[in-house]
Amino acid sequence: MKQFSASHSAIDLRLTTRRRSDSLSDRQKAAWYCDTIALDSPYDYEPLWQRCVDLGVAVTQHSGSGRWHDRASITNFTYNHVGHFAESNHAFARGVFLGGLVRRYPTLNFGFMEGGISWACQMCLDLIEHWEKRRRAGLQYPSTTNVVELQQFIDRYGDQRLKANTDAIMNHLDVFRPNCSIEELSRPEHVVDDFEAAGINSKEDVRAVFSENFYFGCEADDRATMWAFDPRMGVRLRPVFSSDFTHFDVPDFKEVIPEAFEMVEKGFVTEQDFREFTFTNAARLHTRNNPDFFKDTVVERAVADELGLKRPSVAKAG
Repeated sequence: MKQFSASHSAIDLRLTTRRRSDSLSDRQKAAWYCDTIALDSPYDYEPLWQRCVDLGVAVTQHSGSGRWHDRASITNFTYNHVGHFAESNHAFARGVFLGGLVRRYPTLNFGFMEGGISWACQMCLDLIEHWEKRRRAGLQYPSTTNVVELQQFIDRYGDQRLKANTDAIMNHLDVFRPNCSIEELSRPEHVVDDFEAAGINSKEDVRAVFSENFYFGCEADDRATMWAFDPRMGVRLRPVFSSDFTHFDVPDFKEVIPEAFEMVEKGFVTEQDFREFTFTNAARLHTRNNPDFFKDTVVERAVADELGLKRPSVAKAG
């Protein structure tokens, strides 16, 4: 990457975010809160996303969850370390998706670095299943509950313990909002379409975000990378090669590429899959919002050829 682009982007992205004045800034509503900066943040990050679009840069995240509450072993490093990048990537990606960033900024790509892709495979499928149940058309509206019939079922089929607690059950029909009546549960603030901000209208809309806007950094020794190319997923994800060079898990830099290529040698992925993993996807990540991202670099012509971009002109010898 050109040093010019990197340095100027770093300067231009130092924006002052505004504290939100609406109810989303009330973090006291949660027992434990993690600001993913993409959903329910007390700050307004819209200027940041817009600036990334203006500058022609992708959003890449590389922040771990090593200090989160479920990673607090005082004796075991591996307990705290395994999957910590995947966990933070999962949180950020959920926020980006459900917060509607892709809908508002359709040309903006997001890279979730060094967490692998196994979590993304499950998240994509989970979101499809949740969309079926949690979209507005799929919601089970409390006001449609036949309370009389429900009580009749208890009287007809319930055991003595169930019948003895009928009143308590009928007055606490929502386990997540106890002491709320059907009328209260039917209020608009309790009937929420979780996918409204994301603008999701079909399963294909979910798959499109994961195949067009989301990219996933995968280590050379992560065999789960092959799942990104498995047609049984119903969507082709975009893993991006990572070496993690100079860290403890790469004792010999010469072994990085050969170790990654073992997936081809063992028949887990094709050579085309491997090309996308090690080259094409990285090029797509950075050029969707800026076709000239690699201009004046040694890979400019190769990227242009790979993605069908306008090839740089070659000066003729005088």
